[in-house]
Amino acid sequence: SGGPLRLPWRDTQLGPGQSIEVPVEFVPLDCGEWCGEILVTACWVGGSAEVKEVVQIPTYMRVLHPHPGASDIAAQLPVNVALPFRP
Repeated sequence: SGGPLRLPWRDTQLGPGQSIEVPVEFVPLDCGEWCGEILVTACWVGGSAEVKEVVQIPTYMRVLHPHPGASDIAAQLPVNVALPFRP
């Protein structure tokens, strides 16, 4: 674990064609790199059954010590970064 995530969220009902944006903020406690995923589950009732959909969103976080040379490094993804973050 790289540190806590801030996820401001409250239950929201969405109608057909609507979307919602949920910002996720990573609060680093240590320097390093972390790969993982966030699972998003959506449920709705339609007809005679409840439909559930699960989506995996890959995450990649990197925290560097602040120093003058770090800005160039921080602007580039490392060569070993996990897919799908490679260009």
